[in-house]
Amino acid sequence: MKASPILSLLLAPLAAAPLCGQGADAGEQALAKAREERRAAEEVVAKAEAPLVAAYAEFERLVAIAKENPVAPQWAAGLAEVSRAALSARSADEPAAVAKSKLTAELRRRFTEAVAALRGPAFPESIKIALALRIAEDLAAAAPAPTSDDSALRAALEGACARVAEKHVQPGVPIHELWNRGIYKDVAAAKDYSAARSALAAAADRESRLEHPERFHPAYGRAPEGMVFVLGGQVTLGPNTGYDIDSDKRKAPFVVHLHPFYIDRTEVTNEQYKNFLLSLPKPEAAAHTPSNWEKAPGKSPGAGIMPPGAERLPVTGVSYEDAAAYAAWAKKRLPTEDEWELAARGAKGFQYPWGNQYEAKKANDRNGDVGDLAPVGSFAGDTSAWGAVDLAGNAMEWVATLEGGKPAPLRIEGNALVVLRGGAYDRSPKESSAIFRWLWPKTTRVRNLGFRCAKDAF
Repeated sequence: MKASPILSLLLAPLAAAPLCGQGADAGEQALAKAREERRAAEEVVAKAEAPLVAAYAEFERLVAIAKENPVAPQWAAGLAEVSRAALSARSADEPAAVAKSKLTAELRRRFTEAVAALRGPAFPESIKIALALRIAEDLAAAAPAPTSDDSALRAALEGACARVAEKHVQPGVPIHELWNRGIYKDVAAAKDYSAARSALAAAADRESRLEHPERFHPAYGRAPEGMVFVLGGQVTLGPNTGYDIDSDKRKAPFVVHLHPFYIDRTEVTNEQYKNFLLSLPKPEAAAHTPSNWEKAPGKSPGAGIMPPGAERLPVTGVSYEDAAAYAAWAKKRLPTEDEWELAARGAKGFQYPWGNQYEAKKANDRNGDVGDLAPVGSFAGDTSAWGAVDLAGNAMEWVATLEGGKPAPLRIEGNALVVLRGGAYDRSPKESSAIFRWLWPKTTRVRNLGFRCAKDAF
């Protein structure tokens, strides 16, 4: 069946940017080249900045002089001369539009020539030409249509001159506003700097698209609150360590295709889980209450009270089906093992969320200073390239994958073994790796085991 145009559009970035698989080296080379182009563009901007600063200082001096010595009367006198010359050269039967075109052309020429003839430190070359062009255009635009009444035309030109002078040299208006209103567009130094900045922006955009292609996917900006976007695509995962790695799929690197998805930025907290329990009938709430919550006197058997001050701690002591029930209630699901591994390792396939080398104190594991569960997001170093946190430490996490790699349904028949991923506050660096996997019974409810949710991106 032929894919719809919309689906093709959404999948296009995936086909263009394989992750961690074939083409990874070429991708790194392209990224290195883009970084070099961005650095070169930064150097050009730095070189273009000094002439711009100098030109601005010259403009500031020129405007200060003009404000102290009003120029409108001087311009008016000169333009009266221009108007007489233009009128004397006009044919009696010449259409008004043609006459005005000639007059404005003459105004531009005469005024520009007059400014170009100015000499001295008060009239810097870098500024006066641009300023002359800008004012000449304004004067030409403000000039009235020629009439047979010479005196009326001269008066109109002088009035236009005064308005133009007031526009370009306004008392009380900061220098930077006068600069930004128009002169900035005409000064050569400003044009060079603007072009350099545009080139830098383009180079930075190319680099960003190569380094973070997920940010340019249509689904990135639609991430639900509290979730991050994972691009998916052709992904190389493994080789894994830990439990149930007898299959060739887990012993060696393997390639899978994952659709883009969202995953919770943090593990689900006690506070979030409490809201889930409050939405349930009492018997069902009791069945899903974490094993490490205190028993509530007078309540139905199994109902518990969240430990005080534990709102931001990850919820633990929940079984696989507890976690799956919460995910369904939240209109989400548990991530598959492959999704979890990609979310933890990033597009570059790191061994840990932050890179390939273990670093003590990055995560809340056995080498941390906490020795217990910590509020989610407490360890900024334990952040994956996609933006998810606490994947190497804090609590291990249920995923929706059974022993042998089969998908795990919401409710599992029998006491099947389910995969866990991620480290915990009491686990070793090896066990905190993003490639380490566990295999525990679905009914397991212990203090160092929690979960996070996922959701399809489209």
